[in-house]
Amino acid sequence: MTQLFGCPVETIFHHMKMAYLSFTLVSIVEYFITKPRDLNSFISSRMLSAILFSYFSFVIWFIVPALFGPIEVAWGEIFYSNAILALSLTATVYIESFTDKIRFDKRITWVISALYVIILTVFVVSTFQTPHMDVFEPHAH
Repeated sequence: MTQLFGCPVETIFHHMKMAYLSFTLVSIVEYFITKPRDLNSFISSRMLSAILFSYFSFVIWFIVPALFGPIEVAWGEIFYSNAILALSLTATVYIESFTDKIRFDKRITWVISALYVIILTVFVVSTFQTPHMDVFEPHAH
């Protein structure tokens, strides 16, 4: 069970999974505490936020290495990782304050739900069987 929620190996992808799952878990707890009136909007908004949070973490993580090269010292990487987490979470929660007010129709709810389930499936499957692809390596046919 810990492998499902944690990182079997230290990769950005598995950190994205942890962000995604932790945001989902916090959203479930938030639901029971706040008891929102519009359940559909709450769930759609939180699924969208979980997706955004994990991908914001991924995209923002690469800005410093892309511009300045790798972070060579462990303490620098730990500090940077926590700063990225805070920035990604802040951006996500800010956007969520707007998506929370949206009345999602059935079609967009299905789109968000499908994306949520697809990403969840990829995260869970890749925990136990790493996909044979790398986003920074040339694609071989």
